[in-house]
Amino acid sequence: MRKGVQRWGAFRFLSFVRGGRTGFIDGKSYGVEEFVNGIATHMKVLQSDNTLFWDDRRTEIYVPHV
Repeated sequence: MRKGVQRWGAFRFLSFVRGGRTGFIDGKSYGVEEFVNGIATHMKVLQSDNTLFWDDRRTEIYVPHV
C-alpha cells in the first residue's frame, strides 16, 4: 500500500483499489469518487478523535456498494 501511494498518490491508488484498471484510468468508474471521499472522511474523523481506535464506537459513513 505504501509503495502504491508513493508511486501514484493516494487518489490514484484508491481508484485502483475500488475500480481496478478502469477506475485507475478514468477516476470515476465503479464509484471511485464516492469511495475516495468516504476514505478521506474516515481519516478526518479518526484524526479528530483518536479514541475511536480503542473503543467500541464505529464511524458510519455511507459509501455505495458496487
